Formats: sequence, structure tokens, C-alpha cells
Amino acid sequence: MISPEAYRSAEDLDVGEGAFVSILMREDSSAYAKDFIKGAERACDEINELMGYGGKDRIRVTCSAPAKANSISGQSAILDEELALYPDVIAASIVDAKACEVQFDIAMDNGIYIVGFDSSPGYSHVAATVETDNRKAGRDAADRLYAAMKDKGSKGPVLIVANNTTSTNLRKRISAFKKRIKSKYPKVKIAGRCSLKDLDRMRDKIADYYAKDDDPRNDILPDDVTEEDMIRYYLDRHPKARGFYMADEESALIVLTVLAARKERNNSDAEKGIGRRKPELSAVAFGSTGKLGPYLADGALDSYIEENAYGMGYATAIACLRIAAGKGNADRIETGYKVFPEQE
Repeated sequence: MISPEAYRSAEDLDVGEGAFVSILMREDSSAYAKDFIKGAERACDEINELMGYGGKDRIRVTCSAPAKANSISGQSAILDEELALYPDVIAASIVDAKACEVQFDIAMDNGIYIVGFDSSPGYSHVAATVETDNRKAGRDAADRLYAAMKDKGSKGPVLIVANNTTSTNLRKRISAFKKRIKSKYPKVKIAGRCSLKDLDRMRDKIADYYAKDDDPRNDILPDDVTEEDMIRYYLDRHPKARGFYMADEESALIVLTVLAARKERNNSDAEKGIGRRKPELSAVAFGSTGKLGPYLADGALDSYIEENAYGMGYATAIACLRIAAGKGNADRIETGYKVFPEQE
């Protein structure tokens, strides 16, 4: 799935002994991150085997991430630490595209090259970018969500949820999704967009909203408001919503948790004769088979898009090693994705 083909192998890379590549990730605990690391480590192992390096001569590829996932300050602190070690190349997936520009300038001034991957830094001097075709994937997500809603007899509106609005990959996925809906499915409206990073500024508004409704089960203090409460708030504010688009795995898991609780409460209220049964919602997301596969199997999720995390890790390491070997790079390396369920 990796294109160009040159990034599928470590062969023909004459990398000097002791070369050091530092990879800065946004997080390292998800299934995606773990597969990415495996791919990067495999590329490193292959080049060491091909070059016959061992001991102190071995080429090193290290992967680091902030203790708190998607922490802008955490990434910045790690970048400072890595710069102090003078790696040959730094590869970075950045939470905030503007946050590390000064540090990248320092890296370039010291002869350290920059490679972007997944959520590219948006830095003007990036030597190469390894990524999913997020715009195409976003369009595919729109097509899948519309098809699912149509099968259930509804055409909107829909809600968009993402971890943040600063990562370049998420911005591309959301922008492409919105443009596809507007151009191809004009009867489907975007009811709202929710960013999990907005939780703190939303606490008072959410607590106040539920304090004014008629159901005491919804009462909550601002400090106790969770990400799940924020999703529930958006759903309750948009009762005509019939679909969810989740641009990343973290937001997908939170939304699916809320939808499961909503369904259980809906069924319980219906048995007690309380209110009307709420309509079924359609949902499409980005994420891994390990996390989202079970939700697809039980019908809670209509479709999901899985990136080639292993391939992205492998191709990112290869792009960095090509620089260390004095070889050029393609401006853009695509690592592909799959859409589930796969169409016949």
C-alpha cells in the first residue's frame, strides 16, 4: 500500500554507522501508535541487517510521545530534549501545526532534517511528508455515512466529532467530509462540530444546560462534566441529528460509548412508557480494527476507515534513513487505508 515503491524496502540505502533518527509522536498507547512503532523498528532492523551493523555501530530509530496524549506542551518539551541529542533526522507528527516552528528552525540551523508524518508539521522546510490521503478518506467517509443513513430511512443532519481542530490530518479529513456532503448530498446538513479539546471551556455551559431540563438524572456539576457528557450535550442540543462522523479513534470510542448508553436508556424508558423512542443513529469513524471492529460487528458502527499504521511507521523510518544515506525523497509518500466493511 506504500507509494512510491522505493519506500517499501531498506535495500540500496548506504547509511553510515551510528546514524540516529528521532521520531516524535502525538501518543504511543493506541493500536495505531503501537503498529506505527513496529513498522519503524522493522525498517531500522532491516537496515542494520543489510549493513551488518552491531553494537555501537547500529543505526538507531527511537519513538517518543508525551505522557499525556496529544499534549502540545508535552510534545514541545520532548522536541527540546531530542534536539539536544543532535539526531541526523527528526520525524514529527504534530498536534498543533504552528507550535514547534521555532524549534524546527533551530533543528535546520544545526543540520538536522525534518520529516513530517500523519499530522505533518506544516513546516515549509519539511524534507518529506508521509501520510494517508486524508482528503480522499474523508470523502469516502461521507459516502459511507450517507449510504448508512439512507438505508435507515434518514438523510440528516449529522454531527462531526474530533479530538482537536489543530492537527493537519484531522482538519483535512473534516474539510473533505464537509465538502463532499455539501456537493454530493445537499439535503444532508452539518448540524454541529465538537472538539474534545473544548471540554474545559464547555463545562459551565453543559452543566447549566442540564440544570434547566426536567430530568434530574441529567444534573451535573461543572467539574464533573466528562467528554461523554459533552457528546451527550451535542446530541441533546441537536435532537434531529441522524448521523455521526468521528475523525479519529479517540473520539470514536467516546461517541460509541455514549450511543450505547443512549440506546440502553432509550430501551429502559420505552419499557416504562417514558417519552418517545429515539431514532437509531448512523456512525462512521476513523480507527483500528482492534478497537472498532467489535462495534462494526454488533451494528453500533456502520463503517470505519483504518490507516496503514505499520506501513506509515516503516515508510517514515525509510524516508529518514534515505536522508542519512544522502538520497533524495519524494515530497509526499502515501501509505494507504482500508474501508470496512469492504465492498465486494
